[in-house]
Amino acid sequence: MRFDDTTLTRAIHEGLMRMDAHRTLRTRLAAEIAGPYYGRGDVQLEDHEKRPVNVLAEMVHAYLAQLVGNQIRPKVIAKTGFLRGEARMRQYMLESWSKEINLARAVRLCVLDALIGGMGIMRVGNRSGKEMCHIEGKDFDVGEIYAARVDLDDYCRDPLSRDESEDRWRAYRYRASREMVKQLWPEAADAIDAVPLIKDGLTDGHSSGLEEISGQRSTQDDTGDQIELWDWFGFENGQVLHATLCGTTDSLKIIRPPAEYEGYENGPLHLLSFRHVPNNAHPLAICWQLLDMHLAMKNT
Repeated sequence: MRFDDTTLTRAIHEGLMRMDAHRTLRTRLAAEIAGPYYGRGDVQLEDHEKRPVNVLAEMVHAYLAQLVGNQIRPKVIAKTGFLRGEARMRQYMLESWSKEINLARAVRLCVLDALIGGMGIMRVGNRSGKEMCHIEGKDFDVGEIYAARVDLDDYCRDPLSRDESEDRWRAYRYRASREMVKQLWPEAADAIDAVPLIKDGLTDGHSSGLEEISGQRSTQDDTGDQIELWDWFGFENGQVLHATLCGTTDSLKIIRPPAEYEGYENGPLHLLSFRHVPNNAHPLAICWQLLDMHLAMKNT
């Protein structure tokens, strides 16, 4: 596979288009789970109006409660009796880190994505931390672990893949400040300056509704100078290659050339799914199979 702006832009664009049908169905399921009264304050129910049970929502909440709880409790088992103390210490450390990064919430969202959209996506790794370690007159960033959910709208994969094991590449989108990106890659400052800001592409339809609630327009700008970036991970000859691109999906520019990824063996993206379909890379969501029963009860 060639590694240039045009090739990677076309690959990411085709990967997104391949998953459009799954995203559309996920949107419909989310609306069914939320129900017809979600976000409405002017609902008035008449005595003769039917009020069906939201079967889909109740089933999702029942599955979610059985699959993941409100806390993550790691378990470290020592192979020999001499290592029990160290194993217990590592278990306490993992439990403390899990609470610090709110791992339980990320896992719950990932499981919910798998139930509704067929696939839950988690990215894990190490990032810059708040503490510094002073060694031999030099300061070193201690770093901290992280585990964050990746939304299905911000994820794409090899469109030619028929199974997870056949993926030649995966990528996910995120947002960051333009100035911060320029500090990380000053050699690509021209390409970064040419990328349009996220707020330039927003329309009135994306407003938060604060004007209607408070009677005055909010002056807060949540997007600021943020731009869109893509982290691309390719799998070739037993290696994981990592590249960073910026821009919109129809015009991406490489700001960090592909290089060997220094991290987990299979990259930072981990996929969760429950039911696979032969010769189809996208798994089957449990909610998709419950939709018929939900509609039948709804129309009763």
